[in-house]
Amino acid sequence: MLWRARETVSYESVLDAMEDGVMTVDGELCVVGFNRAAERLTGYRKDEALGRRCFEVCAGRFCQRTCDMQEMFETGKAPDDFETFLFRKDGGIRIVRVHTVPVRDRKGRIVAAVRILRDVTALRALEREAGTRKEFGFLCGRSEGMIRLYEAIENIRDSTEPVLILGEPGTEKAWVAETIHRMSLKAGGMFSSLRTLGISEVILERELFGFVEGAFPGATSGRPGALELCRGGSVFLEDVAETSPQLQERLRIFLDGGGFSRVGGREVLTSDARFLAGTSRDLAALAQEGRFDRTLADRLLRITLAVPPLRERKEDIPLLAERLMNRLRAEVNPSVTGISQDALSLLLSYDFPGNVRELEGILSYAFALCRGGEILPTHLPPHMYARPQQHQGEPNPRSPTSERERILAMLEATHWRIGRCAKLLGVNRTTLWRKMKKLGIQKPT
Repeated sequence: MLWRARETVSYESVLDAMEDGVMTVDGELCVVGFNRAAERLTGYRKDEALGRRCFEVCAGRFCQRTCDMQEMFETGKAPDDFETFLFRKDGGIRIVRVHTVPVRDRKGRIVAAVRILRDVTALRALEREAGTRKEFGFLCGRSEGMIRLYEAIENIRDSTEPVLILGEPGTEKAWVAETIHRMSLKAGGMFSSLRTLGISEVILERELFGFVEGAFPGATSGRPGALELCRGGSVFLEDVAETSPQLQERLRIFLDGGGFSRVGGREVLTSDARFLAGTSRDLAALAQEGRFDRTLADRLLRITLAVPPLRERKEDIPLLAERLMNRLRAEVNPSVTGISQDALSLLLSYDFPGNVRELEGILSYAFALCRGGEILPTHLPPHMYARPQQHQGEPNPRSPTSERERILAMLEATHWRIGRCAKLLGVNRTTLWRKMKKLGIQKPT
């Protein structure tokens, strides 16, 4: 008994010596361990925390209706790290980075979890003051426009109100939406992103609201939609301006607290999922013209975030290119070491009408051509490096001929995967098929 007592004291001493807060939780989500750093971070004494549910000690910041730790106990998969707010006992707020370590028994079943809480409040404040922050969630860049966007996201992170993300096509509004989710009260829940362009309204409605058994031919069983699956999380709908009046009405009723029903069903369901929407159009003008639900527009326009186009933040191109290339090295060609100064200069001199999505497409094309080493100008799409001085009567580099070469190059770079190619070109699948038909592009046999 004495040896066990000494062993326990030694273990607790190690935990108390750590600078990060450590909270151990059992399978019932009850706190069974709490070190001194966790006491300082939360404001709760150890004797107050032990035996209580973790969401009581953390003020419900991590465990919404859909709890990431509860999901871990059920699925056996540890949740990803994330940053979020933590409400202290005295009402103060800290920004913490959360890492979860599952504890397994001899049969491999998860029986407890160790939650490590790192206080990053001061670090985030210093980064804002210095203006040196390069990355923020899923976003990348340190231009003035991106710093303003980071600050705006931090300002709304304790809100659960809908957010409208404004930006040109290709500005990757979905990245902004997922960053909002990961930095918000809903970080512990699921995130779902739905596109409106390129899919039918019928499919979109099923994906968003779900459907019941027998709702349509082939529906042999029901399925929940994003609003159900993301209870305690967030749902992002791209290009909300392109939705039908019927879908807009359903969204308005949901946001007004009226709930929703699955397609083909009558039962009224509720969800606390946070609704995020994106658009490249002027919703207020569309509503004024009677082309968008006025009440829904007013609801969405209460909180808006603007994503700057890439041509207005060219100083971010090297950072964005490096992040995209890191991913492409893992997915396409690990032999590519970087990008030459001449090729980078071409990127910096280009206006990127397709924004970040076009930059991704250009680098995907370059990775398909570059066998190894640095990306050179000749590895870039022809319209990037073959831009001679134009004289009267000469073809425009943006003419159908150049567009045909560009589409062909992207199709080859994506191994003729139409959906992937369309995304990188910043168009939907239908538009790409139409362009291919017009330009006489066919997949080689």
